[in-house]
Amino acid sequence: MKKIRLGIFGLGRGAGFADPITANGGEVVALCDRDTDKMKEAAEDLENTPAMYTDFDEFIKHDMDAVFLY
Repeated sequence: MKKIRLGIFGLGRGAGFADPITANGGEVVALCDRDTDKMKEAAEDLENTPAMYTDFDEFIKHDMDAVFLY
């Protein structure tokens, strides 16, 4: 079964959903937030290194299957 490749937009509360996403077979491939420190912190907890964006227009162009908006 193919892994669903997800992006997370908004890491204030959205970062807390990375663990349930990966625990259920998903893969977080991109993060987007204006706060680069939040992105770095969220990326540290993931087994892969996701792409990181501060610009939504660039983030949404990333190769992913779905976006988690929070």
